[in-house]
Order: sequence, then C-alpha cells, then structure tokens
Amino acid sequence: MITDGSTPTTNESLSVIVPIYNEVQSLCPLLEEIEKHIAPIARELEVICVDDGSTDDSLRMLKSMTAKFPYLKVIRQKNQGHGAALSSGILSAKMQWLLLIDSDREIPLEVFSKFWRDKSDFDAVFGARKERADGALRKWGSRFLRNVLGLFYSQLPRDLNCPFKLVRRESLIPLNDWLKSLPLVPSIEIALYVSQVGRHVSLGVDHKIREFGESHLKKLKFLKFGLRAFFEILRFKMKTHQRERT
Repeated sequence: MITDGSTPTTNESLSVIVPIYNEVQSLCPLLEEIEKHIAPIARELEVICVDDGSTDDSLRMLKSMTAKFPYLKVIRQKNQGHGAALSSGILSAKMQWLLLIDSDREIPLEVFSKFWRDKSDFDAVFGARKERADGALRKWGSRFLRNVLGLFYSQLPRDLNCPFKLVRRESLIPLNDWLKSLPLVPSIEIALYVSQVGRHVSLGVDHKIREFGESHLKKLKFLKFGLRAFFEILRFKMKTHQRERT
C-alpha cells in the first residue's frame, strides 16, 4: 500500500515498476539497462517486476536473476492484465519516487538521468514520445482519447499513455482505493490526476519498435479495450472530481 511516508526511505529512493507478461527475451536486456542507466543514479533502489500470469519462462527467468540484481523483487499474480499488474506494483512500492515503465524496452532508459535531475520541483515528470513508432491504429486511438478527454479535463500531459512516468509516491496516496480495484488503465489515470492536482512537466523521450515479441492487443481487441478504458476513465473522473476542486 502507498503510505504517508512513515516507511523509512532516503530522499533519493526509487521504485521501478515493470508489468511482465510473456517477455522472457526482453528481461535480461531490460535489467542490464536498469543496471547501467538507473542503479548508479538512485541512492536506494527496488525494481518490482509483476508477472501477470506469464505462460512462458518469464517467471523462472526473473527468479533466476535476483542473485545478480539484488534490488529485484518479483511478484506473481494470476493473469489480470497490464493495468492490474502495474497497480499491484505501485501498491507494493516502498520508495519515495516511482518510475513506471514497460518491459518491451521501446523507450531507451538513458533518458532517466534527465528525469531524475529535473524532478525536484514537481510531483511527476511525464515522458512524451517525440515520434511514435506505433502503428496507425494506436496513434489514432491516442489522438481520439486525448481530444475527448480534453472536454472533461482543463489540462492534459502531452502524451497521456507514454510508458515512462516518474511520479512522487506520496502524490498517489489519494488513489490507494482506486488502485486496489486493479483498474484497466492506471497509467493514464495517474497522469490525469496529477495533472489536475499536482505539479508536473513533460519531457521528450525517444520511441522505438520493440525488439522482441509483439503487442498483445490486436485490432479488434484494441478497439474493445479502448471502449472499456474510456468508460473507466469517466468513472475515474467522477470519483476524483471533488478532490480536484479542493
């Protein structure tokens, strides 16, 4: 659970949250990237990999790497989706800052040093993809969602669903109950919430095509997912509306 800060941490501590589903080929390169670009910078670090019921060797691979990467923590849950895995990781985090990333390595981690350096005056530093490497359907879906949400929110981050967000943990305490419900799109909802009640900035990040595996959201599934996500965000807006006004 996200706490009020009573858990002892240093001023520069970091929890990296990574949802995992059938990403066995990506895991070793991902952790090597974290070791190279994040571990030397964060004074206290935990990397929480949440295996969302993988059917390949992802879980075995993760467990085998805990000796090499002592900051690695592995959580196993039944398959409930990317959003549920991300929420579980956030609720398990202990450090002052949270870095929310995906396991596909589409955003190079060398940009982390700039985010870490620029975070002090903000509750969140959001990544914004300079040029998206996604297909046309995903790009269209993101533009459509942004245009519609602009009718309900006074300001929006530049790239709502960019899978690279550095967020001050205590700023998410009011979302504890929402995250416990294991929502579908917590990354978007976190961005929406902090952009209304907190201090935030967006920084550009590179975006590349995933090296291993493929997206689990095909066209029809993506459209159904988008519809469910839209109605969930409307419920989230209603739930947090009063807090945004105060």
